[in-house]
Amino acid sequence: MKTKYFKIFLSLIVFSLAIFSCDAPRDNPLDPNNTENNISTINGIVKTHGFPFTPIYNVNVHWENGNAVVQTNQFGEYNIPSVIKKNGWLKFQHEGYSHDSTFVDWGDSKAKTIEILLNSKPKLDSLEFFSVVENRFQSNQKSELRVRARVSDFEGVNDIVSVFIGNEELDLLKTLTYDHTEDFYESELTLSDLKVSSLNEIIGKDFEILVNDLEEKIFVVGITNIKRIINEEIELIAPLNNETVGELIKFNWVRYSPGYNHTFRIEIFTKETFPTLVYSEGNIPEGSITRTVISGFPNGNYFWTIWAVDEFHNQSRSKEGSFIIETN
Repeated sequence: MKTKYFKIFLSLIVFSLAIFSCDAPRDNPLDPNNTENNISTINGIVKTHGFPFTPIYNVNVHWENGNAVVQTNQFGEYNIPSVIKKNGWLKFQHEGYSHDSTFVDWGDSKAKTIEILLNSKPKLDSLEFFSVVENRFQSNQKSELRVRARVSDFEGVNDIVSVFIGNEELDLLKTLTYDHTEDFYESELTLSDLKVSSLNEIIGKDFEILVNDLEEKIFVVGITNIKRIINEEIELIAPLNNETVGELIKFNWVRYSPGYNHTFRIEIFTKETFPTLVYSEGNIPEGSITRTVISGFPNGNYFWTIWAVDEFHNQSRSKEGSFIIETN
């Protein structure tokens, strides 16, 4: 009998404790049901800015308030647990992408899910930057720099607005023109653009290739310089002064020994108001002093020049040599 009453008494105690426990204050700060709980969670996903919005792996996600840093997984997902619920900045960094950040305002939320799209940085795929010196009869040498750059955005969304070449010391910032047929950005820099009296003044100076995107961000995608200006002139021997030649044309020039590696390029033009290039042959070995060409050109007036081209693509052109083709 006593055992029966004891069991009933024990049941009443357990039931009472259960009732009182439901209304008991939540003093544990880690208890999610505690109204005073200040611990929260941030999670989300990071993807590429361009379609098809591919998840990005190994992005550094930095919660500044708690100095917590995590990396995204192979699905672009991240999770920062047990953070203090205090408004602040969440920052995203990954090599090859523009850094981004977002301000987290918790409000009444216990957790935040934030998706970010990172924009890839433009990439310099190729770059040519060289000096060109043309020797002329009528005037002094014509000297300029030429730049030709191929720039891409690997996301598949081309958000490149413009490409520039710049040099702060020379107060230079010039837009490169986009060539749609060749997919290059290019330009010529004159002595006036460079604000110098001779190209020799810019040897060794660094020039930056800069890209402006749709978000008006500026990226330095490459740095280059000029290593040499070819001022040595190649002297022509024949044909000159409207000399008459036949179908076989033998070109001769004075031996050229500037002291650095180079090749030659011969060009032949029609002699008219707007000359037309009718023949070009490059990669002629240094040390050469002659070249024979089977013209196959119509009878008429022509002129030729020869270029020296070094291993950096710097170039120097001879004066013009005129000749007349007469064949039976």
